[in-house]
Amino acid sequence: MRMKTVLLPGDFVNLGDAMLSLAAGRRLVQDGRQCVLMPYKTPSDKIREEFETAGLTIVPIRANPARAFRACLRSSIRIGGGHAIRNEVSLGWLAFTVAICFWAVVCGHCAAVVGAGATSIRSRWKKFCFQLIFDRCTEINLRDAVSLSVLQAEFPTSAVKMKQTGDLAFLKGCLPLRPDLHASDTCLVSPGIDSGESRNEDPKEILTALRWLHEREGLKRVLIVSHDLREDFGLSFCRALGATIDRELPVEVSLIVSDGVADGLLAPYGHAHWIVTGRLHGLIIGALQSREVIYTRGSAAKLKPFADLFGFTSVDDMGRTHATDARQPSLAAALGTQQRAAELNFADR
Repeated sequence: MRMKTVLLPGDFVNLGDAMLSLAAGRRLVQDGRQCVLMPYKTPSDKIREEFETAGLTIVPIRANPARAFRACLRSSIRIGGGHAIRNEVSLGWLAFTVAICFWAVVCGHCAAVVGAGATSIRSRWKKFCFQLIFDRCTEINLRDAVSLSVLQAEFPTSAVKMKQTGDLAFLKGCLPLRPDLHASDTCLVSPGIDSGESRNEDPKEILTALRWLHEREGLKRVLIVSHDLREDFGLSFCRALGATIDRELPVEVSLIVSDGVADGLLAPYGHAHWIVTGRLHGLIIGALQSREVIYTRGSAAKLKPFADLFGFTSVDDMGRTHATDARQPSLAAALGTQQRAAELNFADR
C-alpha cells in the first residue's frame, strides 16, 4: 500500500492556491505517495477533473467532515502552501486541522507546514488554535523572510521549528507551464485585490504602465486575469479595468474568466510578453517563464522581496534596467536557488 499524505491548502476559488496545490500534489506523487487534497470548500467540477487527471484526490472538508477525517487516518499531514497562516481563516478549518494534527501524532505520523505565507494573527482564539497546530508539527516551513519573522515573534515557543524554505510554485517540473504560447505584443494584467488583507489597486497606475508599453514597446493586446473568481476579491475590479483600458487605449482587451488552473492562469500567462501584476504568483509565473514583470504599488510590500530577487521593477521604475547591476543575480541562478528552497518543504516526509 502506498503511503498517504493529506495536504490542507487554501480554497480553490483562488486559482493561485489551486495552482500551488497542483504543484505540491504532483510532487508528492513523484515520491510514490497517495495524495489527498482537502480544501475547506467544494471546488468546481472543472478543477476537480483537472486534479483527478493528475492522479490526485480532492475531499472538501466542509461538505463532508466525517469523510475528510477518515481520509486523514494513517496519513501524514501537510498544511500549505499559499497564505495559509492568516487571521482570516475560518474557525471550522482551524478546529478540523487541530483535530487531525493531534490524531496524526497519536498514530505515529508527522504533521508539517509547507511553503506557507504568514501574517499576524489578531484573534486570541485563532492564535490559540494555531499554537496547538504548531505544537504538533515537526517543521514549520515559511516561504519568505517576512512570514518567518512574523511567526517567530507571535509564536516564540515554536520558533525553533521554523525555517525559511521556498514557495511551492517553484517546485521544478510540477506545473504545466505554457511558454510556447508567447506573443511579443501581449501584456497580462493581474490585479492584487484582497479585501481580507486590505489590498487594492489604482487603475490609473495600471493604465499608465500600459500606455508606456503601448507607446514605447509596441503593446497591442491586453489580457486581464483575476486570480480569485469572487467579485470582491478582484473580478469586479477586472471588469471595470477592462472597460477603462478599452476606452483609453487603442489595444485589444480580453478578460479571462475560467476556474481551471490551466485555462484560467497558465495559458494566459503563457501568452504574455509583459506582466503587470499585484499577485505574488503572477510574479513567480513570470519568473518561471522568463517574462518581463512589473509589479504594482498596492502590493509592493508583499511582492518587492521576490521582485528584487529576480530584478523586476515597479510601475514607478519602468524604463530603468537592472541588467548592469552586478548585485542582481541572474534570473537562472535566482530560480535555481528558489527551486532548491522549495524542495526543502519535502525533506521531512
